[in-house]
Amino acid sequence: MAYRVLPGRFLEEAEVPKLKREAKQALAQDLARFAFEFHQLMPAQEALRAGWPAEMLEREAEFSLVYLRESEPELYDYACRAQDKIRRLVFDQAPAFLYDDLHLENFLVDEQLRLCGVIDFGDCAVGDRSYEFRYLRRYDDAFLEATVSAYEALSGLKIDRKTCEWLGWEDALGDLASGIKEKQPGAMENALRWMRNWTQKGI
Repeated sequence: MAYRVLPGRFLEEAEVPKLKREAKQALAQDLARFAFEFHQLMPAQEALRAGWPAEMLEREAEFSLVYLRESEPELYDYACRAQDKIRRLVFDQAPAFLYDDLHLENFLVDEQLRLCGVIDFGDCAVGDRSYEFRYLRRYDDAFLEATVSAYEALSGLKIDRKTCEWLGWEDALGDLASGIKEKQPGAMENALRWMRNWTQKGI
């Protein structure tokens, strides 16, 4: 292979809530610094001219809602409320060039659980910075909060947590639709599991 093998390993989803506070904070700092430095790589307009897409809200939510109404009625009302919030989202900050794929299958940690590698840059896009953190609520609210707080300290910007949460719902609804259409039961179950966890915590 032409590329050096990256060191480290991927975290498992179940590991994140169990991380000690210090380890969680340290990893959150690493991810926030990665995101902050990535956002400085290219101005948003230059990224658009280079062919990177503008981030857009999912258009598959209605398909997912039909499925939930018929197959997961306990989730349907929550998903409808989430979809209403998603439709009302307003992004009032200047867009940035985003890595836009910050989840556990795309970054590696070393033995001390510090960030040591990031892969898969194919989904970079231009959009509001809250998109950058939307996947982290899948794993742990405290991890999302620690990462966003660290990013705010680096950037001097304010990131709306609720917007990150609604974008997480938007992404899960999109994953559910894709899983149904492409007959991928694993993707469907992941999306449903995240939504169930969120509804237990309260929307």
